[in-house]
Amino acid sequence: MKQKCYLLILTLIIAAGTSCYGQFDSIKQATDSLIVRPHLDKVQESKPEWYDHKAWPWIASLLIGILTVGINLYISLAARKTSLALVQKQIESSVNLAKVQFQFALNSKNRQDWINELRNCISEFATHTRQLNIYFQSNEQDKDKAFILQEKVYLYKSKIRLLLTPSIEKHRTYLGAQEDLMNVLEIHLLNSKAKINQFNNQDFIVKSDIMIEKGRELLYFEWQKVQNVKI
Repeated sequence: MKQKCYLLILTLIIAAGTSCYGQFDSIKQATDSLIVRPHLDKVQESKPEWYDHKAWPWIASLLIGILTVGINLYISLAARKTSLALVQKQIESSVNLAKVQFQFALNSKNRQDWINELRNCISEFATHTRQLNIYFQSNEQDKDKAFILQEKVYLYKSKIRLLLTPSIEKHRTYLGAQEDLMNVLEIHLLNSKAKINQFNNQDFIVKSDIMIEKGRELLYFEWQKVQNVKI
């Protein structure tokens, strides 16, 4: 009986302790919630960091757009500057080429005119020397005609000598052939006056043909120089 009383008292004590512990635990949880709640409110009410701002994606997009426009503008200006420089170089090159072509055309035209004038002088000189040689051997005594023929011969001889340069081999060769022909012609002139010797027509014809052949070679040489000129 006594043991049963002890057991009953122990049971009551344990039940009372369990009940007190439960109440204590409830009070503690309520207290903790009261303590933690203000902190949570503070955390929720605190301002976000600068890098967590909701406007940053828009700001970043705007900056990227501005940067893209700036880069494209720079590239466009650089390309335009390069294009202008290229166009300017092309214009300068075209102008220089035009100047060279103009100078070439002018030089070519002048040289062709010079060749034509030289050809005309050589032809006239050869023709008048033959006419004068024939006159010397004729019985005709027309001094005016003889003077006119002699004047033309010496006129074209002087023109040819002024058009040529003795330091150039082809020029010098022709001038030598011309001088040989003139020597024969002057002998014929003396024969026509004093009748010193008989006229050597064969020698005159040979010298005349040589002079004409050297003149042909000279003209061909000068014409080749015109054709071989490159811009």
